Amino acid sequence: MIGAAILGLVVGWPSRRLIGDYLAIVTLFFGEAFVEVTNNVAAHALGGPNGIAGIDPINALGVQITTNQGYYYLLMSPALVQQNFRIIKEIHASGVSVLMVEQNAMMALSIADRGYVLSTGEIVLEGAASELLRSEDLKRAYLGR
Repeated sequence: MIGAAILGLVVGWPSRRLIGDYLAIVTLFFGEAFVEVTNNVAAHALGGPNGIAGIDPINALGVQITTNQGYYYLLMSPALVQQNFRIIKEIHASGVSVLMVEQNAMMALSIADRGYVLSTGEIVLEGAASELLRSEDLKRAYLGR
């Protein structure tokens, strides 16, 4: 961690006064320089372009992700969730009713008119979404706050 801080200082110090396009150019340069060092200069120590050797593959929902395409989909999943919510919000705004069952209570209630909170198949809270978002019981029991 100390090494990362020192590297950040060495990389960031010369570019601290840059703005706009120049900052973007320097940022891209250091990103590419890191890739080149990882792939060529430190290939033996770091495992080359395949990353650090000996790390087990990511296990997502019981499936081992070992390909670049698998990592791509794993990294894209939060963006896809955001896009799905944007589409649902557009459909709702057009006047179409939407019934949504969602684990992300904060996001779901932020676009809903009404909400129902279930626990073991029973409705334990219901009401206007704006009221549920302000409910201390809901925050404490289901949102961890």
